[in-house]
Amino acid sequence: MKYVQLMRTSCLKKSTGSCLAGSQNRGAILWYIFLTAKGMPKNEAQDSEPFFHFRDYPISPKLKHMSDLLTFGTPPSDTEYITRPGAYAIFFNSAQELGLVRTDDQRYFLAGGGIESGEDKEEALLREVLEETGLLATVEAPVGMAREFYLDEIESRYYEKIGHFYRVSITGQDPVGKIEEDHTLLWMPVAQAMPLLFHDMYRWAVAHAQR
Repeated sequence: MKYVQLMRTSCLKKSTGSCLAGSQNRGAILWYIFLTAKGMPKNEAQDSEPFFHFRDYPISPKLKHMSDLLTFGTPPSDTEYITRPGAYAIFFNSAQELGLVRTDDQRYFLAGGGIESGEDKEEALLREVLEETGLLATVEAPVGMAREFYLDEIESRYYEKIGHFYRVSITGQDPVGKIEEDHTLLWMPVAQAMPLLFHDMYRWAVAHAQR
């Protein structure tokens, strides 16, 4: 199924109702919304049986090899790629809208970015949130880790993006700390934001964070 490039499990709907419950059902619904927003026919996205949903992945996976990591996309076979580790924030406002950033080239990202030399993941996360949004935050909990191979068409380079995802709480604002002028903070309902997010692993992380 070319639309789904991630590890997945399937379940069969029972005549008495859905086989998914609670947070698992939310993840499945969000993924269904994403697939249909991307243009997949509804009958193919759901197809009655099977109906795809996210597997349970450990919050802090003990990886023996990078190949064990949840991976989106495929590494290029004919060119080199740049590995870029980063930390990314998932946060919501009082209306349960997702906070995200839009860049001037009209791409949508979770707030966050690269981990600099000497920083730990959480330090990088909070610094990037402040620089991109002007928001002060504290870390609630890790959500998970994933990587994605992709071609940045603007830069004409392939990247292996390694994402460390965290739920964060917004504690205040510091407009002076916002230094990335090409990033605009937006709040959107999750269902509206999901198909806009630039990376597949962002969608996985948002759905996973809501479980």
